[in-house]
Amino acid sequence: MDKFLEKISEHTGIYINTNPLLVRRLLDKISNRFRTFKEMASYFQTDEKNIRNWIKNGKFPLKTLVDFRTDKETESIINLITNKIKFLSVQSSPHKVKIPKITSEIAYLAGYISGDGHLKNPLKSNKWEITIESWKEKKHLKRCKEIVNRHFAISPVISKNKTRKGWRLFINSKIVFLYFSEIFRIPHGKKSSTIRVPEVIKRSSQKIKRAYISGWIDAEGFLTKSHGRPQFEFFIKNNSVSDWVKENIEEMGIKVNKNKKGTLIIYSKNVPIFLSFFSSRVSG
Repeated sequence: MDKFLEKISEHTGIYINTNPLLVRRLLDKISNRFRTFKEMASYFQTDEKNIRNWIKNGKFPLKTLVDFRTDKETESIINLITNKIKFLSVQSSPHKVKIPKITSEIAYLAGYISGDGHLKNPLKSNKWEITIESWKEKKHLKRCKEIVNRHFAISPVISKNKTRKGWRLFINSKIVFLYFSEIFRIPHGKKSSTIRVPEVIKRSSQKIKRAYISGWIDAEGFLTKSHGRPQFEFFIKNNSVSDWVKENIEEMGIKVNKNKKGTLIIYSKNVPIFLSFFSSRVSG
């Protein structure tokens, strides 16, 4: 999480929310550099009221925290604060957002967003919004909503797609947006040609990899029949991702065929074992 914090600290207006006593200890460490609260407020480019609120509420600018990490005098307390961060928030929003560790559920969500999600380009839209779509039913979006609520402590909204069939889940959070764009390298805007399997997934356990693949499968796959026999098909437009998914599924002893259009197909005799691995019942 340290690398994530350092990366998003480049964005202004992001605050940590932690134990107020830790913030007070940090400010006590640096207070000898300033004769008055007014001088301290001027240094932080804020007003005295905000300084006092930081101490009272345990809220502190992330950028300032990261900048002070190079200071040996404050290094120990900043490391302690970093390990004790409970939430992040942005200046313009009252919502506090958890920063979760990468679990199977988070990996599943990253896979689903990679397949049927869209990160708006904030430079064009001035919004930090993730939209996740489902063309047929709401069950996968309900699952995604539960994951976001449980792990990030915010509640996204599901609504009917007004322009096309299906449903949409909207996640309006700069911090959640940055979490998936920075940790899982999900591009904003059109992503089919640029998206890749993130290194954090490639280095993870088999459980995490399977959960990530399950997200892709639930977003892009469907059970069908050929000559009266069941088969499972899913299409991932990006060949780099498609080939990685195929390779990882085949490492489990499941034969995966790829047709000329790039569709991955699991034929009848492999469908039961495939579904036992990728039934979308991901937990932990």
